[in-house]
Amino acid sequence: MPELTNLCLGLMQVEPSGATAGAVKMFVVVGIFLALVITALYFTIKAIRPKTDNSTTMQVREEFNKQKDALLMAAQAKKASREAQESARREGDKDEKEKELLREQVDPQAAVGRSCPLCGLEIMGDSEIIIDPYSGTAYHFSAFLHDWPPDTERPKFVLRWPQDKMVRSEDLLKGF
Repeated sequence: MPELTNLCLGLMQVEPSGATAGAVKMFVVVGIFLALVITALYFTIKAIRPKTDNSTTMQVREEFNKQKDALLMAAQAKKASREAQESARREGDKDEKEKELLREQVDPQAAVGRSCPLCGLEIMGDSEIIIDPYSGTAYHFSAFLHDWPPDTERPKFVLRWPQDKMVRSEDLLKGF
């Protein structure tokens, strides 16, 4: 250490005196001590800071993940809604095509003169009748609504005559 002091004094071209040499020694010691304290403080703060940043980062990530999940769920709900609407539209188109095909197969005039299988009455030309397009069977309107056997299934679509309108059996029953 005295060599360093002499070197510093030699560079400054100052004659070594007792007070100056002591001051330089103290200056060097305090400088080294401050360098050590600052270095220790730097590494301590550096070690502590990532933990603080990590917790903040985790909070930001959690919030981001919550928002991302909410957006994903909203997108899935929108997609499911769109698919349900598309499915309903396709089902409606399918039903319309089926109605058209069934309507072409039904001849309401052929049912006139036959008897209704539910009530046994003869079907007249001016009677309101329901025709099952699948089997070609004609029923009186009131018999179809009220006399249908409970354990048998009604046809999906029926022709309502004289309105000449193909309707779902379920919809017809709901209306009355």
